Amino acid sequence: MSILLIETQTKKYAKAYNALTASITEMEKEIESVKNKYLPEIKTGVIKLKAANKEIYDTIDANKDFFVKPKTQIYHNIRIGLSKGKGKKEFDEAKTIKLIKKNFPYKVKQLIKVEEKVISKSLDKLSVSDLKKIGVNIIEAQDEIVIRPVDSEIRKAIDKIIKEINNEENE
Repeated sequence: MSILLIETQTKKYAKAYNALTASITEMEKEIESVKNKYLPEIKTGVIKLKAANKEIYDTIDANKDFFVKPKTQIYHNIRIGLSKGKGKKEFDEAKTIKLIKKNFPYKVKQLIKVEEKVISKSLDKLSVSDLKKIGVNIIEAQDEIVIRPVDSEIRKAIDKIIKEINNEENE
């Protein structure tokens, strides 16, 4: 075994990587070109839609009596009218927790989130003997094989595409 073999294999990997990078870069250019082609039309459409929305909103707001029963109507495949809002909950966290425990002790688990979690960063401040007392073992990190291009932005795009391909194959 020679380091020359590893260098030759790395060259082969780099060639495949560069070819994939070129394809992805070309694809991204084409996507950007298509987006730029349709962007003015989309912007105009958004402006028109906002104006039409404001117009109908104001008309409905001024004529709510048309939407008593039924509260909504459908015209041209668009539902318009009035609907019950979701409202907003206001409460004092501590007071509400206390009242839930008092009035609904059987629903505490459903209504109150109790979360106990070890704070890993805080463990870093403890000595090894203290960590052992609480059942934390320190595992020495092993060397891992590294094969990755230096340029991270393109690598992220490639990793994303590889992940998508792998997901498609697993389905």
